[in-house]
Amino acid sequence: LVTTWLKKKQKMAAEESEELLENEEINESEEEELLKDEPQEEGPLHDVVEVEERQKKRSYLQRVFWSIIDTMFPPLTSDSGKVKLSRKRSCIILLLLYISHIFSAWGDRMWTFANSLFVALLYPGSLLMPAIFGLIMQLFVVVFGTIVGDWVDTNPRMRVAWMSLLIQNSLVAISSVILSLMFYFSWDVCNDVLLFGLLITMVILFGSLANLATVANTIAIERDWIVVIADNNSNTLAVLNANMRRFDLLCKLLAPIFAGVLLTHTSSLLPSHREETAGGFVATVFIGIWNVVSFFGELSLLFLVYKLVPALANKRLRGKTDLSDDDEEEEEEVEVKLKPSHVQES
Repeated sequence: LVTTWLKKKQKMAAEESEELLENEEINESEEEELLKDEPQEEGPLHDVVEVEERQKKRSYLQRVFWSIIDTMFPPLTSDSGKVKLSRKRSCIILLLLYISHIFSAWGDRMWTFANSLFVALLYPGSLLMPAIFGLIMQLFVVVFGTIVGDWVDTNPRMRVAWMSLLIQNSLVAISSVILSLMFYFSWDVCNDVLLFGLLITMVILFGSLANLATVANTIAIERDWIVVIADNNSNTLAVLNANMRRFDLLCKLLAPIFAGVLLTHTSSLLPSHREETAGGFVATVFIGIWNVVSFFGELSLLFLVYKLVPALANKRLRGKTDLSDDDEEEEEEVEVKLKPSHVQES
C-alpha cells in the first residue's frame, strides 16, 4: 500500500511539473509574439550605438594614419627652428627626397647583386672572377675613400650631387652595355682570351669607379643634405635617418630578388641562346636602361629639394666662409679681375 501510494504521488508530481513547463513555454511564445507585434522602441537607440561605434573606428583609423604620417613626414623648420614650415611643404620636401633615395638605392642594390653573377656566368666553373671583382671594388674604396670625402667637403652640394649621379649611372650603364654584348656574343667572346680579359677588366674598372661615385652620393645626401633639411634638430634627424635606412633595407631585400627573377625567368625572350646567357643579356639591358632613366629622375628630384630648402645653397666649404653656388662663381670672377694683367695673360 505504501509503495503504490508513493508511485501515485510521483506520477502526480511529474504531471504537475509537465503542466508547469508547458504553461511556461506557452507564456514565452506569447510574449515573443507580443514583442514582434509591438513597435520596436529601441531601434533609434540601436542606430545611435552603431553610429558611435563607426565613429570610434573612424577616429582610430585616422589616429593610426596621422601617426604614420608623423613618423614618415615629421614637421620641418628653418633658421634654427625660428620658422616652422607648413605640413604640405614638409611632406613635399621629404617625399621628393625619399623617392630620389629609393631610385638610387634600388639601382645600386640591383647592380651590386647582379654584377658578380654576370661575371660568374661569363666565367663558369670558378668563382675567381667574382672574388677579384669584389676585392678591387673594396680596394678602390679603401685607397680613394678619403679623396672622395675631401671632394664632397670642398664642393657645393648641388655640384657634388649631379656629378656623383652622372659618374655612377653612366659608368654602370656602360658596364651593362659591355656585359650585354658579352652575353649576346658569348661564344665568340669567351673563346678569345685577350678580348675577354680586356672587356672584363673594363667592367671591373668601371664598376669600381661607379662604386666610388655611389659612396660620394651617399655621403653627400645622408650625411650632409639630411642634416640641413632637419635644421640640426636631433629628433627630426633621427626620424629621417631611420626612414632612409628603412628604405635602403627594403631595396636591399627586394632588388636582388627582382634581379634574380630577371636572370632566371627571361630566357624565353632569346630562344636562340642558352638559358644563362639569355637571362644575363635581358638583365644587363634592363639595368642599363634603369640607370639612364633613374639619373634624370634622381637629379630632377634632388634639384626640386634643393630649391625648396634654401639653406642647402649655403655650405661652409673647407677653408672658405658660407657661400652659395652663385656666390662662389661671383667670387671666382672677382679674383680673376683683381689679378694683374701679366698674370692673366700667362
